[in-house]
Amino acid sequence: TCALPIPRMSRDGFAAPLSYYRATVEGIFFEEEKHLPADRYTVKVPYLFVAGKQDAVCLAQAIERPKQAGLTPKLTVEELDVGHWSMLAKPKEVGEIVVKWLENELLKT
Repeated sequence: TCALPIPRMSRDGFAAPLSYYRATVEGIFFEEEKHLPADRYTVKVPYLFVAGKQDAVCLAQAIERPKQAGLTPKLTVEELDVGHWSMLAKPKEVGEIVVKWLENELLKT
């Protein structure tokens, strides 16, 4: 599954996917974020985390700690047998997960 994203990344580059990591490593938002009140850490909207079972960076079990702390009350976790770039390795499957999740979230009353 690792080889699948290579043509797309070769064509489009890594600039956009790496921007978040660069901002984190370089501490771009640290000064602003360190003053956030504790209640701002809770994700209050529904969100979907698609985890790759072979991902060494964003493991599905890593979300358990915030979940247990009550920081992710509207979290849905789905797992695929892929590495870190799940949407590039299995775009159809990721798309199906997203569509199903959106349908479920939009139909909630």
